[in-house]
Amino acid sequence: MTILKCQQGCGATFDEQRAAEFGVTEGDRCPFDGGALVRVLRPAPANCEPNEAPAEFAWLQRQQITLTEVAELYPVAYSTLAEAAREGRLRARQSGATWLTTRADVDRAIATGKLRPRKRK
Repeated sequence: MTILKCQQGCGATFDEQRAAEFGVTEGDRCPFDGGALVRVLRPAPANCEPNEAPAEFAWLQRQQITLTEVAELYPVAYSTLAEAAREGRLRARQSGATWLTTRADVDRAIATGKLRPRKRK
């Protein structure tokens, strides 16, 4: 599995599926702030199972992710995400004190203007 990360301040992270959705590859510019995208994880060795991924990136494969994880993946502050979830601008559900959503819902909220990524400094 290859993970791409923006070198600029936003720090957006793209796994293979998300990179394909945004049409970006290593060396392209980040769609959020224009920073260069660099690989942070090498592809799995040939002797690995096709769907095997390192444990530290397993949360990228989950259907639902927490708002804390969303804030690490996208250039959007946790407080902005929580406010959007409470106001219904971001489709999310609360499990105890933890808000859960999906990357697809976050992408949709950004695309429709309900969430605005942080601006470049």
